[in-house]
Amino acid sequence: MTSVGPIAREIDSLAVEPVSARFAPLRDKLASGEKLRVTFVNDCGFIAGAGMAQRRQAVALLAGGHDVSVVCSLPNEEPALSLRGRDLAGRFEGMVCLPELNGREGPVRNPEWITDRVVEAVAGTTPDLVIVGNLHWTGWPSSLPGALTDRGFATVCYLHDCYFITGRCVHPGPCPKFESGCDEACPTSDEYPPLDPSEIAGAHAMRRAQFAMPTGVPVGVNSRWTEDMARRGLGGQAEIGLVPLGLDESLFSPIDRAVARRLLGLGQRPTIVLFGATDMANQAKGGPFMRSVCEILKDDPGLVMCAFGHNSNFLKHAHGLGHVTDERVMPLLYAASDIYASFSREETFGQTAMEAAACGRPVVCRKSGGIVDIAVDGESASVVVPDEPERFAQAIRELVADPQRREEMGASGRRIVEAKHTMDASRLAMESWVSSLAPSKA
Repeated sequence: MTSVGPIAREIDSLAVEPVSARFAPLRDKLASGEKLRVTFVNDCGFIAGAGMAQRRQAVALLAGGHDVSVVCSLPNEEPALSLRGRDLAGRFEGMVCLPELNGREGPVRNPEWITDRVVEAVAGTTPDLVIVGNLHWTGWPSSLPGALTDRGFATVCYLHDCYFITGRCVHPGPCPKFESGCDEACPTSDEYPPLDPSEIAGAHAMRRAQFAMPTGVPVGVNSRWTEDMARRGLGGQAEIGLVPLGLDESLFSPIDRAVARRLLGLGQRPTIVLFGATDMANQAKGGPFMRSVCEILKDDPGLVMCAFGHNSNFLKHAHGLGHVTDERVMPLLYAASDIYASFSREETFGQTAMEAAACGRPVVCRKSGGIVDIAVDGESASVVVPDEPERFAQAIRELVADPQRREEMGASGRRIVEAKHTMDASRLAMESWVSSLAPSKA
């Protein structure tokens, strides 16, 4: 890991070019088969859900021959990036970690100082393309994508949640103000990430201006639901492209259930319903709803509820597997299960549902945002409507009683992943979108 010292020179702001001019060199390089130098900028590096998504995007680009760097705040262990059965043709050039730049906890909190330090770190990676992800955990200024663009970098912003399309919140839930304009009447201004009510209207206006065409920062999204939210939240003025996430489809693939259970020391007879998240105490992941479903199913004969993630060991009526840090173990967990359940109330996409589908397991989920892109009702999943714990428990029971249906839905989920969510599909979608930002010369 490396860090950067004090600013050595003044970086002059450049006149902002239209999007088509900024991205024309990238279009030409991609058209001629040249590699790009890509720098990801985010708060947590490869840690947590959005960090995992960024890591997968990085591996996809590396597999396609591009060189990749990362600039982030939270210190990360040196990542071991790989793709099962394939060499990475591109070069990973490391992570620049800036833990001292934390706008929420210090020691350096000044937004202008943070912006200049991050811009300098990005400049040191000499990128062709900058992809900005989540920033809210570390409190880096939400104006950073625009600042990078102002300094001459071809920059896009990729939405892993809704933070960049509201005045401050990560998910607006039922609140409609993100469409008309967030303001001091925000009902959750003291929740994470908190913001003084007097600053919310200006923060939302800044975001809309930052992404407005013809010179604004293009916005990439992970699902059709997120795309719709971005169009509504950014006033219909942004350039938005759907760039689906992918995973290592060779690692996450069907494994014999009996073999997986034997390797994990699990019994062969019970029907296992698996669920999980980075942190099971996160209320957005459906805590109260999940506990209600587990209470309903606790006495069902031959049915075992298993959970993975931080705090999973403290769940009542579920067998906690703890936080799994080795991605190679995850396919075994999915393979050992019969059904995957997602209790999340807010999902812009749903990576665990994608993982389960890749491993050939049917999904039961709530109709929560973009998860329906991967959990297709009646094909690979049972999407529960109405959104009630009793109906969710019934959907699980129906699949428990129908092994053939489980197998059919699992096979359908695998086909969806192979068609839309492989590493190659993710890379090609990113390349195609970036190229489309500059009209062809022809």
